[in-house]
Amino acid sequence: MLTTVSLVDSKHFLYEDLPTGIREKKTKIVLTVRNPKDTAVSFFNHVKNLKTFYNYDGEFDDFFEMFMDGDCEYGSYFDYYLSWDELLKDQKKHDVLLLQFEENKANPVEGVKKIAKFLELDITDEYAAQVAESTDFGKMKKKRENTLGQEMFRKGKVGDWRNWLSDAQSGAIDKVWKARMEGCTYQPDLN
Repeated sequence: MLTTVSLVDSKHFLYEDLPTGIREKKTKIVLTVRNPKDTAVSFFNHVKNLKTFYNYDGEFDDFFEMFMDGDCEYGSYFDYYLSWDELLKDQKKHDVLLLQFEENKANPVEGVKKIAKFLELDITDEYAAQVAESTDFGKMKKKRENTLGQEMFRKGKVGDWRNWLSDAQSGAIDKVWKARMEGCTYQPDLN
């Protein structure tokens, strides 16, 4: 059975903004999510590394304020998750697999198996391990060295936000999460 799938990154399109065909054909969607603190840091570095595309030359503190206010590309991170969470809670509307970055980093083989099961693909443990090894962040980054795409890869780590966010910035995300996101399907470890 041929299965069609769309991958939706942790800071990009709202469901309503996906191509009409994906929604109409009910194409299976893999939604990746990531801790908002790591997302802010990753997004900042993405924007800084692609200076010619984004034309942003500010500091992290300034970007953080834009991130919190939703004044960056794709809008509010928090609105984004709230929008997708509605869909996650009503799988009859559309089949969506929630794939947490942190869990996938901790056990990539299980992540591959989870995706395969969602897509109704029968794979062996060996094949899952092979896919996990082939898609390892370090391998993909090394493969892109000295190419136009090398700016897209930085660390691929969990918890790097601790090296970037001040206590006040970390607390600001905690406060918004508690006020707006407490009932969401995805609950990151904000500590």
